[in-house]
Amino acid sequence: MTQAELAPFAQMMVAIEPYDWRFAINGLIVWAIGTLIFSRVMRLELAAIVMFIKVMIWGIYFTFYFDPFFKIGGDDHAYWEHAVDMWNFGLDPIRIWALAHMSYLINADPGRVVFYYYTYVGLYLFGPSYQSPILMNILVSTMTTYFCGRVMFDLTKNRACMELFSVYLSLHWMIIAWSSFLLLKEPLIVALTAGVLYGISWNTRRQILGRSCIAILCLFALLYTRFYLPEVLIGGVAAGVFFSVRSARFSSKRRLASNVERSEIVASVERLLIVLRSRWVIIGILSSIALYFGHNELKYFVSLMDLRGAPYEVIHFLLQPLPWKITAPVSFLLIPSILHWLAIPLTCIGALALWFQKTTLSRIIVMIAIVMTIFYGLVPDIASTRHRAPLDLLFAIMQFTGFLYLLKYTSRRKKSANENIDFTETSAN
Repeated sequence: MTQAELAPFAQMMVAIEPYDWRFAINGLIVWAIGTLIFSRVMRLELAAIVMFIKVMIWGIYFTFYFDPFFKIGGDDHAYWEHAVDMWNFGLDPIRIWALAHMSYLINADPGRVVFYYYTYVGLYLFGPSYQSPILMNILVSTMTTYFCGRVMFDLTKNRACMELFSVYLSLHWMIIAWSSFLLLKEPLIVALTAGVLYGISWNTRRQILGRSCIAILCLFALLYTRFYLPEVLIGGVAAGVFFSVRSARFSSKRRLASNVERSEIVASVERLLIVLRSRWVIIGILSSIALYFGHNELKYFVSLMDLRGAPYEVIHFLLQPLPWKITAPVSFLLIPSILHWLAIPLTCIGALALWFQKTTLSRIIVMIAIVMTIFYGLVPDIASTRHRAPLDLLFAIMQFTGFLYLLKYTSRRKKSANENIDFTETSAN
């Protein structure tokens, strides 16, 4: 689009003036809310520091480096245009649903209506400027950290690991890149994906109802945000449960062959069946909902699949963007792309470590990543770096798990070496 065509929208897309009171108040509000959310998965003082860094990245960029004509022109322009139209009605986020315009959007563009509304809420809360929805993205990214922090606690049963991972994820290069500069729906999609992971990671019966409701709501929102993703997630969950069941059965057979008392085996199998039965019920409900709403879209993507080019597309999808091919419009991805490449070995180690944990949750995470990679490899038309954002979330979990594995492996090696030294000295004496 030309600058003349963009001029009406650029009126509300200006750089923040230094010391602007609205800028300061909005940043302070988001910092306070984000700190409270972060405090659920890390210490309060650490939460305040991490959230301050996230808000400062936003503030510095939009104060000194923002150029509306340089950034607007793609999907963000469509999101912005519809959000401004909704904002011009002058209604609050509840009463606006009574308008015929909202019914029109639901029918005409169901895959984007949630994000149009989300962007409008950002304008309503933080003022009519391009920076406002970006603040919403930063706020939503704190929920991503909360959900995944709780998932990490379910994986490790260690609060220190949860806290360290939460800091890592909050400042992860892809989280910062997608949530701090552009008006895109990736932060919302990543948060909804994290909500699904959180929803299926319950460990006690008291958690089943609440977390399952969160998973269902997130899947329902994804149907109106990235409509094919619920089927991909459910396919990964089903595959993860399937392989964890097979692993559990194999372990049971090995225990039967040992000299363990039968009563203990029966009790273990009964507990396993109770858990698996509950998980299968949840999977059945989620699958029914997703297939009911998304079966036509799934058929459409099946028709787009390219089987012959899949091996190349899978590799390309995992490695993009190539750092040496970064162009000016996406220059903010240069550092994240380099860090992504450097973290590939750690990601692979973490994926193997998660798989050999042999828990249902760990295998679900790995299988979702595999199913998602295969899907995008088969449908190259949508296999962009942006579409990999939910997969980058899983990669972050794997990277941290790989780091923990290497840390434990190194400590075991040092301990073993020290024991050998002590044994040698004792023998010499």
